Amino acid sequence: MLPPFRVTGIFARESLPSEYLDRMILHNREFQDNNRFEEYLNVENPSMVISQPDIKGSPATADQMARQMESLGYLSLGNLEVGRKNSISFYHADRRIALFDAHPGNFSHADGLTIPIDGILAEIPAEAEHEWLPRHVCR
Repeated sequence: MLPPFRVTGIFARESLPSEYLDRMILHNREFQDNNRFEEYLNVENPSMVISQPDIKGSPATADQMARQMESLGYLSLGNLEVGRKNSISFYHADRRIALFDAHPGNFSHADGLTIPIDGILAEIPAEAEHEWLPRHVCR
């Protein structure tokens, strides 16, 4: 029998190209965006070329990001850092979708609207992860 333990964080790694494309498709679906895979550069340091519509605005504040995500049904996971240091995270328990790496560089604010433009978006199919995330919601 294992002794009691507690998960203290989430660890991330670099995404495979297929995982990045899956995240891009999920982002488009979830936020009605139009990110596109344009081409793959098969060079010494292979790269994918992705395009995204131009969004004018300024970097969003943490409060603006939280209000926007909450209006979409996401709950704040606070400073559960995955990605950039001091980023915040969100979870939509009904849809089982988490958004990590929320910081001013990944959200734009213009004309009263806050728009997620990047971030680490993930579907959470595993029951244990789905049960763990809501316990870390900031209330």
